[in-house]
Amino acid sequence: MITTANASDWDDFWNGPDINDIPTFIKPNMTELQLEAIEVMETIEDSVEFICSENQLSGQKVWTMIAALADAKLAQFPTD
Repeated sequence: MITTANASDWDDFWNGPDINDIPTFIKPNMTELQLEAIEVMETIEDSVEFICSENQLSGQKVWTMIAALADAKLAQFPTD
């Protein structure tokens, strides 16, 4: 599935979400997909922080690698 992103989405991707993007509690209207996306985001952010600290890598380098790896992985899935 291909989705579109707006400027705010890309800003969150490169700079992390701002305080208004992070829920302080589970909102009753959040979908299961949104809750799963938050879990994935938090796990990836923790992993990036760890690998940057342990290997003295820049965050920009690691996030660029993740973006390229995500594109490559998505290309492996069938398009139909």
